[in-house]
Amino acid sequence: MTDGPEPYIPLSDAELEFDKRFNVPAGPSPAATRALLAKLEGIRAYAFLLLPDPKHPLAQVVSDHWDLLDHRGGDRLALVVFQPPKEWAAASVDRWKGRLGDDFAATWQQWQSGYGLEPGAAYDYVGEFKTTPPLTAGDLPCVVVTCDLGRPEAIVRSVPNWPAGDLLGFLSDVIDVVVAHLDDPIETRLDAIAHDLTSTQAKARASLGRISHKVVDYVVANPIKVVTLGIDLALALATGGVLPLAAGVTNLLKQVRDWLKGTGAKS
Repeated sequence: MTDGPEPYIPLSDAELEFDKRFNVPAGPSPAATRALLAKLEGIRAYAFLLLPDPKHPLAQVVSDHWDLLDHRGGDRLALVVFQPPKEWAAASVDRWKGRLGDDFAATWQQWQSGYGLEPGAAYDYVGEFKTTPPLTAGDLPCVVVTCDLGRPEAIVRSVPNWPAGDLLGFLSDVIDVVVAHLDDPIETRLDAIAHDLTSTQAKARASLGRISHKVVDYVVANPIKVVTLGIDLALALATGGVLPLAAGVTNLLKQVRDWLKGTGAKS
């Protein structure tokens, strides 16, 4: 009996069992991208991140968090992007070798060289989808979701003008919404995704969720300031007669506020 872990023994290609992750860099043309996507089995929705500017904050998010987004999307959503990862994980490269077989070498060379992924390439996809209203160049950057490569019907979710830190949450939420409907019948799947992703209520919820997260972060980082501001507001309402408070309660609130401000804690 030996101590420590067993030595690593690489598996042969025949022994490897590839799982299915489908973050997909676009091909050199829309037709090439569709041909590539057609080789992927079991896909029930396709999300095209039409980002023509590689310096856009969301492009940076995709490049920096490739593997996280890849796993979050699972094996039935293909996320088509124009920003490959800065570094490819070995497991990801092996998965593509297993999927593409003899086509891997040429495809890999294109992705490595950035051929077809140059700035502005996303504009080539504007006429590829049937949306209401029709998609135009002015709608980019956006996320376009379709459920059937053989049918051009698609929905469009605009990309909000948020910093990169917030856009990671935005894209994660988009992925989660699409994934939640992948078991819906193909006839109603796109409409269900549209309801939860592109309706006015859905966009309002996304903005409200972002604000609520920022409020929570602020409260966690500034607990003393938040409490004292709340006390100051209560005292102001009491002074104005809006909030009826007994004199004893008012004095107690003042004492608590003054004590908190005097603790030297973060404010």
